[in-house]
Amino acid sequence: VRCRLDRFNQTSGLPEGGLDALFERMIQTADGQVEVLSRPPDGPWIVTIDGFLSDAQMEALVTTTMGKMERSTDDGAVSADGEVAKEVSSRRTSSNAWCMAGCEADRHVRALSGRIEALTGISRQHYEQYQVLRYDPSQRYVRHHDYVPRPGQTFAEPHGPRVLTVFLYLSDVESGGETAFTDLSPPIAILPKRGRALVWPSVLADDPTTQDARTHHEARPVGRGVKLAANTWIHLHDYRLPNLWGCTGAFEG
Repeated sequence: VRCRLDRFNQTSGLPEGGLDALFERMIQTADGQVEVLSRPPDGPWIVTIDGFLSDAQMEALVTTTMGKMERSTDDGAVSADGEVAKEVSSRRTSSNAWCMAGCEADRHVRALSGRIEALTGISRQHYEQYQVLRYDPSQRYVRHHDYVPRPGQTFAEPHGPRVLTVFLYLSDVESGGETAFTDLSPPIAILPKRGRALVWPSVLADDPTTQDARTHHEARPVGRGVKLAANTWIHLHDYRLPNLWGCTGAFEG
């Protein structure tokens, strides 16, 4: 079987001590102004870092992808081999493009990936390509989760689940457009701010293969202005080689 686990590196990307150790180190060493919005034992880790991105890094992500923007899709049905179909849905009305080829090769984008490696302690081999997003007024993405289950799958995914989301705000917005963690009490909502990074886990600290349901979230509708953003999803195991072999399901997650 092409996608057998023993064909790929199954070493965990998480540091010794797991997610808790990763976030504790992050809030001590992050390059930027750190705010801890939630932390164990009262809730999941949710951390913002203002001033994380340089102007050149933001400009590179935007200029190398804006001409390739298409309507964003949502997850649809899952095939027997674990591939997730993509469908246009009223649940998600933004536009997006993927940072491929020339975008990934850009020196400022490479520097940004290095900064995320320093922030998380996890090699970029575990990262999906950057997804660059545009939300015009009234556009949104309703409540969802970044941990993508694969019901009906006959083999475990060699790259493992998404364990972290690093979300990057590339513009200010006059009103609306918050990232809101809907299942927390009370919900936590983060305003878009140019240069800000937002980091949260998709999995439980004591079991990084199991979804942390507390980190369901939504992109609230933009009121005035245009919200530009990007994100990368970080996997438990090496993502890049399984992706080359076609073992990661549909590309858009």
